[in-house]
Amino acid sequence: MTAGAGVDVVISAYNEAPEVLALTVRSCLAASGVGNVVVVDDLVVHRGGREVLRHLSFSIAAGQVTGLLGPSGCGKSTLMRALVGVQRLTSGSVQVLGAEAGSAPLRDRIGYVTQDVSVYDDLTV
Repeated sequence: MTAGAGVDVVISAYNEAPEVLALTVRSCLAASGVGNVVVVDDLVVHRGGREVLRHLSFSIAAGQVTGLLGPSGCGKSTLMRALVGVQRLTSGSVQVLGAEAGSAPLRDRIGYVTQDVSVYDDLTV
């Protein structure tokens, strides 16, 4: 998915090395007139009885490309899931383009590319 493909934010992941995942959040919006595209405030996520994200806060401005690198299990994929709105949050908030992550108005504005190619045999074009 690239800028101009009809989405405002692209979230993608790919393997750099066996235990390192690169997560990129790229705003396809021009920087003029748009504030922060992503705002994460005091985010806490527990998975499997373990605190995976601990009081994480950051923002991503329009036009900025942000990447995360880290070993397997450090929370990169959990953060990606929170950004697209499919991760249950323990506390805190995640806003994308001024709306709660995963909310209906965002569904056609977010591009999401996972690290693994997903093929669904039961779907047809």
